[in-house]
Amino acid sequence: MARKSRGHAQRDQNVLEHIGTDRMHSYLAEVQGHPGRALNLYRWNAELSSSFWPLISVTEVSLRNALDEYLGQWCQNNGGHRDWLLRIDQAPRDLKDEFGGKARTFRSRADDAKKIRDTGTGLTIVPHRRQNAPLTNGDILSQITLGEWGNVIPSAPRPLDDGSIALFPDPTTAQRRERLWNQVICRAFPAGEQPYALAGDINRLKLFRNRIAHHEPIFAVNYRRHRNDLLRVLRSVAPPVHEWYTSSDPLPEVFRNDPRNS
Repeated sequence: MARKSRGHAQRDQNVLEHIGTDRMHSYLAEVQGHPGRALNLYRWNAELSSSFWPLISVTEVSLRNALDEYLGQWCQNNGGHRDWLLRIDQAPRDLKDEFGGKARTFRSRADDAKKIRDTGTGLTIVPHRRQNAPLTNGDILSQITLGEWGNVIPSAPRPLDDGSIALFPDPTTAQRRERLWNQVICRAFPAGEQPYALAGDINRLKLFRNRIAHHEPIFAVNYRRHRNDLLRVLRSVAPPVHEWYTSSDPLPEVFRNDPRNS
């Protein structure tokens, strides 16, 4: 038994070295330097991170679809085109000023994805069902990140060292985003939604999402709060999706499996 324990201890030490001392530092610190417990925590953190992806995914997709629906209809009603990202030059001025340059970047990314579809150099085994199909508004929409949607929602002014406050990121942009919120973006959310709080929520979710994507530890952050923020945004923009997701949300059970509780 002692020989087996020594073998496990050596194995655990070898695993730690391969994963990396720097990466494992926070895990070891959390469990008083015990290699086996640190690896158990590392494994659980990976499970926790992967279990967040379904909620992040449906929230991000539902948010962008809701905003696209209202922005597209608003453009169409104000002299522009329903496919506003394809025809950003026809959009009302505030939307064109907000998204014009970025839309070209998103379109370039969508063009790159289309080339992969058309040439069959992607991951699909058979030809892509949309091979050689023209670029759509949805193709460009799918390239817009969660952080970009958070940026277009008005953010709270920032306090300065002299005690005054400054519009963020600058007065012209802040005023344009306030107008867009009041004219159209607010319609995607329940009445009374506070844009500053919403922008803060989405910014935190972006940072949390990126932390997971870069395989960083999330066991020490307030992951329960991030779940609540995600669910609040999802319920705001897509109540049916919220009801469907919460009927089988895996996260509460994963929370209970935290090895630090045993």
